[in-house]
Amino acid sequence: MKTPRSKGKEGEVRWLDLLILSIATDKWKNIWEVRERISALMPPHALYRKKRLWSRGRMVSMPSFSQTVIGGTIRYAIRNGFIERSVPIQINKKSGNIGNHSLRLTIKGMERCKRIRRYICLSCLHTGITRPTDIKNSCCGHCGRRTLRFY
Repeated sequence: MKTPRSKGKEGEVRWLDLLILSIATDKWKNIWEVRERISALMPPHALYRKKRLWSRGRMVSMPSFSQTVIGGTIRYAIRNGFIERSVPIQINKKSGNIGNHSLRLTIKGMERCKRIRRYICLSCLHTGITRPTDIKNSCCGHCGRRTLRFY
């Protein structure tokens, strides 16, 4: 049974929101720059918690697992129309795609980016992101309190 305090806690990290925050513009950004930025925005505990849930009984390194999670989030965002991908660069036919392409937000992604707010909780000093429909209803994903400072 859930207690009232645990009702406000976030279940998972919002990977799509982190990706949209890491692009944050309708101008083309290189994929490597986006991956570095999403790694900087990501909370440190997020990958370890997801790895524990996902890789039961499998050996997975953390860098390869983070690339898998970020790549899956990028494919999901492209499929659902939040971001747009440029044509990959090919050096010659033997080497194939070297994976150097660019990303940018679509109109749908820009609308979602405007709703995302970053916060710090004044009670537990937890930082996170939220997309509230009304600012007064937003609560901390860690402790569930409403003592938030947005930045």
